[in-house]
Amino acid sequence: MSKPCNTDFLSNDPFQEEEPEISKIHVRIFSRSNNKKITTIEGLSQNIPLKTLTKTLSSLFECSAIVVDDEERGKIITLQGDQRMNVVQYMLRENIVRRDQIVCPGLDLSKPQPDE
Repeated sequence: MSKPCNTDFLSNDPFQEEEPEISKIHVRIFSRSNNKKITTIEGLSQNIPLKTLTKTLSSLFECSAIVVDDEERGKIITLQGDQRMNVVQYMLRENIVRRDQIVCPGLDLSKPQPDE
């Protein structure tokens, strides 16, 4: 008696192009010491020139900004102060990311933001 043919390989076509996953951009705030805040941006595309973006954000928001290379999370932009709203508005206005890509705890992104 012959064994039935295994057709599991038909359910997943290895040559079918996968839909690209929508990368999420995480904008977070951390407390340092004595009521000082740091805003971080992580998950930006490799196509975005991070040094140029960091310099632009630093001059626009009049704060210190650097790019940190983390082993686990990749390249992260770190801004001095609570710049979450400014960062989200800038990235949406300049079409760097879409609204559904941004994850920002503490901000309600479902409503239109001012200056859009």
